[in-house]
Amino acid sequence: IIGNDYCAPYDAKKYRKWFFKNKVKKYQKFSYNPLISILVPVYNTEVDLLRKCLDSVLEQSYTNFELCITDDCSTLEETKQLLKEYEKKDKRVKVNYRKENGHIARATNDALNSCKGEFIGLLDSDDLLCKDALYEVVKVLNENKDLSLIYTDEDKVDMDEKISNPFFKPDFSPHFLLSGNYICHFSVYRTSIAKEIGGFRHEYVGAQDFDFVLRFILKVGSKGVYHIPKMLYHWRMAPGSTAESIDNKDYAVDAGKRAIDNFLKEVNTKADITVPIKSANYFVDFIYEKEPLVTIVINLQKDYPNLDKCLASIYKNLEYKRFEVLLIAPKKDKSLSTKKYPRLKVVYSKINFQEELNNIIYENAKGEYLLFLDSNMEIKEGNILNVTMGYALKKDNGAVGVKVLYNDALVKSIGLAVGNNDVYYRLSNFSPLSYGPYGLLLFQHECSVISPDYLLVNKSKFKEVGGFSSGYVDQYSYYDLCLKLLEKKYYNVMIPKVAIYYNLTRKEELKSIIDNSEKITKDKELFAKTWGNYKDKYYNSNLSFKKSYAIARKKK
Repeated sequence: IIGNDYCAPYDAKKYRKWFFKNKVKKYQKFSYNPLISILVPVYNTEVDLLRKCLDSVLEQSYTNFELCITDDCSTLEETKQLLKEYEKKDKRVKVNYRKENGHIARATNDALNSCKGEFIGLLDSDDLLCKDALYEVVKVLNENKDLSLIYTDEDKVDMDEKISNPFFKPDFSPHFLLSGNYICHFSVYRTSIAKEIGGFRHEYVGAQDFDFVLRFILKVGSKGVYHIPKMLYHWRMAPGSTAESIDNKDYAVDAGKRAIDNFLKEVNTKADITVPIKSANYFVDFIYEKEPLVTIVINLQKDYPNLDKCLASIYKNLEYKRFEVLLIAPKKDKSLSTKKYPRLKVVYSKINFQEELNNIIYENAKGEYLLFLDSNMEIKEGNILNVTMGYALKKDNGAVGVKVLYNDALVKSIGLAVGNNDVYYRLSNFSPLSYGPYGLLLFQHECSVISPDYLLVNKSKFKEVGGFSSGYVDQYSYYDLCLKLLEKKYYNVMIPKVAIYYNLTRKEELKSIIDNSEKITKDKELFAKTWGNYKDKYYNSNLSFKKSYAIARKKK
């Protein structure tokens, strides 16, 4: 669903009830109390909204801050009068009055240049900071003083002061960031680095914060970034604002695209960046010159009624031509003829444990990359391997997956989340044309586990983590593989721009699960023993594992 509701899967009333229950109950004293400068550019902001914004800062539970405001030559006298009122009201309020209108980037830079804080926080003049926003930031800094960028979760607030549309963000996710500025509000930056990179650039007005955060991350790297999974910022849905609709600021979309392009040039990466209609999100397709050989591995250790359809779709539809197919079958089968398809090899081996696949792959797969494919899959989108290979070629990436659709066109899988000693499908049964929460059904992003329906990985990285671990007998070996890649600091990336289709009916799928229930139970037990303490970085800790992207109930 494209529009204002694309990231609002929750009942607003239930969300508000949840929000007001989750407050700081007991404050702690800190040994480290850095000065934080809140930067607020102002231009003709309606006085009632501006007053509420400024009050939300002055009422913070953490008090060592300064409020650095730049009035960008407002023409509304009441706006200026209110700023003067607050200057007199609190000595922590400092206002710079520009003599000419310079727009938001220049106004924010004026506030940045005048500030004295060790850190800066960004606040729009009609938005609201939650009472404990600065407290939670300083709490994190007391645990790790080396951090340079801290961001929080956020929601929206309407003109009646009702909150809704919560955005429960993942921990730092660089590929997701290239789909749009998910870091956004509330974000706090180390001042020295903000000044070192030149602050905010006027030529990116509309996406000046996005351009700023991309350049900031180039400087500090992923280790300097921290996410607080708490709702600490209310983004105002005022008429004409980007929060209400991206249609109001088409120039912001173009500025964001240029910001991504600049970032990729800085890291010497070529890509095509495209923008769907009415969206502030971006598809990034990495460009590469040589196509490495891919071995498509299909393990036939069970019935395979859709194998012919699967193979036919590979050879007919794939635009990527540098591939071979490795079929692994439990017994001799005349139907598995290598004459029908070129570059196809059949290995007969009754596999009892998944680790037995390792040697078969090492001995028979000639490809630099391995594409694990379920025999019930059908390829209909010819560019699927071209697109995913662009991500698999990146040195920092591990497993790469795609959106898996049932043939009735509903989503089967878009990667899996890990928690409570098990794995859970994310966003099953959504429409494939939906954005899903935060654009996850359309745009590239990190996730912990890639579905074994389609899993592309560099063979050397597969070997580096030891391939499939011993003891697994079914699909959990792939989940284990993904988490081992994460342990090695690789990113597992989901590319839902492209999809693959599943040819079992729901009834057939359920029968397969029942038939394999004993194997699945054994795998679950081993997985829980190995990964029971794993915290999923890409699935917000406030979310439920029972219902995908719904708010979790707090334990009493």
